[in-house]
Amino acid sequence: MQKIASSSTPSNGISRDSPLARSSRDLPIDLSHVSKWYGNVIGINEVTLTVEGGIVALLGPNGAGKSTLMKLITGQLRPSIGKVQIFGKNPSAPPSRRRVGYCPDVDAFYEEMSGRNFVRAMLRLCGYSAHESKERAEEALVTVGMADRADKVIRGCSKGMRQRIKLAQAIAHSPDLLILDEPLSGLDPVGRRDFCQLFRQLTNQGKTILISSHVMEEVESIAESVILVGGGRVLSEGSWNRISEFLNDIPQRVRITCERVRELAGELVQWPGVIQIAVDGVHECLVTTSDSSGLCDRLAELVREKQFRIDRLKPDSNWAESLFGMAREA
Repeated sequence: MQKIASSSTPSNGISRDSPLARSSRDLPIDLSHVSKWYGNVIGINEVTLTVEGGIVALLGPNGAGKSTLMKLITGQLRPSIGKVQIFGKNPSAPPSRRRVGYCPDVDAFYEEMSGRNFVRAMLRLCGYSAHESKERAEEALVTVGMADRADKVIRGCSKGMRQRIKLAQAIAHSPDLLILDEPLSGLDPVGRRDFCQLFRQLTNQGKTILISSHVMEEVESIAESVILVGGGRVLSEGSWNRISEFLNDIPQRVRITCERVRELAGELVQWPGVIQIAVDGVHECLVTTSDSSGLCDRLAELVREKQFRIDRLKPDSNWAESLFGMAREA
């Protein structure tokens, strides 16, 4: 998997026109300088990337542009500028759609249908005969662990059951590419384990899976590589080690509670890892730092050397908030 930020040459130095580069006809996902605008609002901004296979996590906070990117890949939206290809073809073309399975983040069921009849109906709309639709639906429901509960009316199904039905309809036609928007949302620990095992089984069969999430822990154990999105841009991509290094460089806010808070702030402001300090109330200060682990070490030194008593040390922002703020300022 490669991401090209604003160049026609991938980070590995192989030009897209080089005979060594993989043909775009073989690539499950290939985006070139793609932007999507909603009036004056930018959904996706100048995104160029390729996905070659395996399980890839599309990671970013809510509002980062993940759903827009997935809708472009599945042909539900057309780019304002740029080019989107699925296995070398326009994603809106019927040959492309037959090779893609999509599990949206928002439910779009016929609520009065049973789960079994819903999956069959989706297959019939894909052009399968009644007999083959029945067989494929049953196989998909067994695969997602819903065969024994699929006669329940969808309106009365739990969130986890609805997620399983959505996944069943996405895999029932044996697609080569699965686009899964927040597929683990609403699942209990057993359901998440089952889904993760299923995703690995599908990639072992040669499928490519793109999974979006705003929760890093959800996809960290299953995704082989990551596309990090913020503010409609691809901010970084690659292995988990590379993404962790990138996130560690994002400034973090830490709230510190201490009786001698003004004296502590005076000491910390001299440390080069501190970007900003704001005293908040009588005993609290908010520290913005470029080195959160280094800040902990510096606090430990001050406790030993000057007998400061730290009553509380707490991150004031999570990785997603920090990332979104950085993207907004870019």
